[in-house]
Amino acid sequence: MPFGKFKGFELGMVYILDPSYINWMMLETKMANYCVGDFEFLESLKVIDRFGDQGWLAHHVEADTEEFKKLWRPFVGFADIKFSGKEDYCFSSFALETNQEKLSEIPKFRISKTKLIPEEERTRYIFYPGTGISTGTVSMLPTSVSTNSRGLPSVNFLMNNEIGGFSFYPARKDLKVATSWSTKWGIGLKEFESKVTNKTPVLGCIKDGMMVITR
Repeated sequence: MPFGKFKGFELGMVYILDPSYINWMMLETKMANYCVGDFEFLESLKVIDRFGDQGWLAHHVEADTEEFKKLWRPFVGFADIKFSGKEDYCFSSFALETNQEKLSEIPKFRISKTKLIPEEERTRYIFYPGTGISTGTVSMLPTSVSTNSRGLPSVNFLMNNEIGGFSFYPARKDLKVATSWSTKWGIGLKEFESKVTNKTPVLGCIKDGMMVITR
């Protein structure tokens, strides 16, 4: 983001967590560089929407920036949580019209379109701090141990969500998910690697927005 209270933050991250701010930016700010090129890609993503529709006050409220700084940005980036949203969001027609007008004012501007990934190929990163989200327990098969965009250890799984234990995710048997590894699980990374090799499932759930793995 080039300006405002989210200056320096990833635009996609702001959209996932506070989409009404992006809508305000497209609608209210008149400068041509305050616009979104590939807005179709953003609208293809579900949002977490931590703060609801703030309307024209979106650029004034500061509580959201504090949450971004403390709970989100140090631990995950847009590349991690872009498929983690729980609900649809659509920009207002006025915002889209204004955005298009601003795009037309930029000479020789070419929009680089992001390839849309099919729903069944999307990996959902389980990370919802401050939301209070809790779920039932589901079976999860560890598939790899890696690092996320912040360089922190993470684990990838195939989740059996056929019975909808995670109600805001698709009810599928082999749902791709990932999450940040936590020392609170009592399972080390080496042990996870052995579970990947041996194809040993674990049980997991979300408590207070964070993933909990049990043996």
